[in-house]
Amino acid sequence: MLLTNKITKHLILFTVLTLAFFTFGYFYAQYQVASSIQHQLSEKLNQKVGSEILQGLNSKDEESARLFRQINGDLQTVYFSNNLFLSPVTAFITNQTRDGINPNKIIYVDLPKIKTQLKFYLEYQIIGLNLLIASSVIAGLAVIAIFMLPVPVNQQTKTLRDKFLAFKLTQQQAINCAKQYQTLNAMQQQVFDFLAENQINILSIADLLSWCADKKEIKTWHAHHFAWFCCALKKNPDDLNRAFAIACSENSIEFDAQSQALKIHGLTIQLAKTPFLYYLWYAKHKLDSDGWILNPATNQPSQPLANSLIDLMETYNGHAKAVNDLKSFGLKAKTIDQNRNKIKQELTAYLGDELAESYLFESRRDSKTQRYWYRLNCPENMIKIQELTI
Repeated sequence: MLLTNKITKHLILFTVLTLAFFTFGYFYAQYQVASSIQHQLSEKLNQKVGSEILQGLNSKDEESARLFRQINGDLQTVYFSNNLFLSPVTAFITNQTRDGINPNKIIYVDLPKIKTQLKFYLEYQIIGLNLLIASSVIAGLAVIAIFMLPVPVNQQTKTLRDKFLAFKLTQQQAINCAKQYQTLNAMQQQVFDFLAENQINILSIADLLSWCADKKEIKTWHAHHFAWFCCALKKNPDDLNRAFAIACSENSIEFDAQSQALKIHGLTIQLAKTPFLYYLWYAKHKLDSDGWILNPATNQPSQPLANSLIDLMETYNGHAKAVNDLKSFGLKAKTIDQNRNKIKQELTAYLGDELAESYLFESRRDSKTQRYWYRLNCPENMIKIQELTI
């Protein structure tokens, strides 16, 4: 498309220049022949023509006709020819008025000695085909010269060109990349800079630019989209499109009970079985109620909470030891705290503090017992659970 537009522009320029050169050549040829012959005639006639000849020219008898024939005969020695654009040119004087004569073919010669001015007609033809061919050749050469000239580069493009030269590109490649970079919006530029600076060498620099330009959705990204993109790409640097899909994914947390894996914002995270089931337990509480669970007292395990966890673990094939401990000792504060911390450590290690925060826990202190309530930080509409299949 860009090549077609460029060719069209050059064809239009070629046509305009051809017409301009042809028009200029047409009128310049007439001016040149008139000027040259006028000069020649002025020299010859000022040497030969006297007052008696002038009187004869103004008479109406046979003497006048004889003098016209004599002068016109002498004018045959006045000759101008441009073999390329003009037929042979002749000049003649007459005392007869001619209608339809091209004003450009009429010249006037001053004769200071006899204080008069003579009028001459020129006979010649402009060879239009030759002039058109010459104009086309000159226009073609001009277009080629313009095409070969380096395009002026503004200061911003120069700065960006130097930036791209660092990637071992040629001068022209660097300029082309600099121009394309300027067509990207701020977020597309941020994505490209991240890919280039972190030496994500999946594609060449030029192809990376094209990839950023082609992904129109990036234009509407916000900071959190970019953060998810960077996170996903660090996990799998060889798959740009996968990182792009994760960045565009919805904010959600999916519990796959079958594989006991989490999918947060499209990223799959594998937790150990027991922390996964504790996380699922909190998620189910968020869906079934307001989600708040009061931590057991440090010196008094909670059997009701233990029973709730035992039912979930037996349903989802939890570790036998974890189930037995709950049955024997109830749910201890230390046990629930340890599993929440494991969940936090795993998510933070995988996602980073900022991205993990929305999927961790919020807390509030109970004014009566001075113990803490905990629940998932994310809203219930972000939670999805894929149950076991039989």
